[in-house]
Amino acid sequence: MDDWALTDDDRPTPRWLFYGLVLAAGIALVSMVLMTLWVAAMYLVPRTWLP
Repeated sequence: MDDWALTDDDRPTPRWLFYGLVLAAGIALVSMVLMTLWVAAMYLVPRTWLP
């Protein structure tokens, strides 16, 4: 019996909302890491390597 909450306010957070927030946080974290690596590469890689 999953519907144990007495009122709608006591109902726990929907599972899809929780996983959606986790997915969004993961995508944001990966994108920040990739952008940081890209900026670091722009400073570290000699310009002669670039086309």
